[in-house]
Parts: sequence; structure tokens; C-alpha cells
Amino acid sequence: MRRTYSEEERVEFWNTVRKGYKDFIIDCLTKLSPELTKLIKGKYRLAMLLLAASFKLNEEGAGIHNRMFKEEESGILQDFEEFKIFDSLDSSLGCGVPKILIT
Repeated sequence: MRRTYSEEERVEFWNTVRKGYKDFIIDCLTKLSPELTKLIKGKYRLAMLLLAASFKLNEEGAGIHNRMFKEEESGILQDFEEFKIFDSLDSSLGCGVPKILIT
């Protein structure tokens, strides 16, 4: 959740994703299988959660993160991002857990 884009760019991304999600709900919800619908809705929600968490982390976005997601949801995402960084560092250093320790 590093700051790669400006707040204005992320607000624009937020608006684009929200519009796409709403359009999907209106236009496609009943035309697709429940499994595919669930998958697509999940991807939209994840994109919105990533953006909302970035607003919260940077104290931006005029409360976007408060309106749609619970505190626990953005907390889990922050924890995941921290572990992803550690995993990336571990891979780049050529370190790893010896196979003998994996049960």
C-alpha cells in the first residue's frame, strides 16, 4: 500500500471502480452464473478495499474508507501487505524456510 499515485488519481480510480461495480450490478448481475457473479463482485470489492485502505493509511479520501468497509477489513489488508513485503524480502535475499521445517 505504498504511495504510488496521488490522492487525486486514487479518487479517480475509486470513482471508476465504483461506477464499474454499480454498472455490473445493474447490467450483468442476472445474466451470469452465481459463481461468476461472486468472483467478479469479489474483485471489485477487493479493488475498492485496496483504495479505501490507502486513503485511510494516508489520512486522505474524505472518509471513503469509513463509509464502505469495517476497521477489521482494512486492518487485515494492512497485515497482508506487511507479510507480502517480508515474503518479497525473503525471496530477494535467497533465503527461505528449509524444506525439512515444513510439515
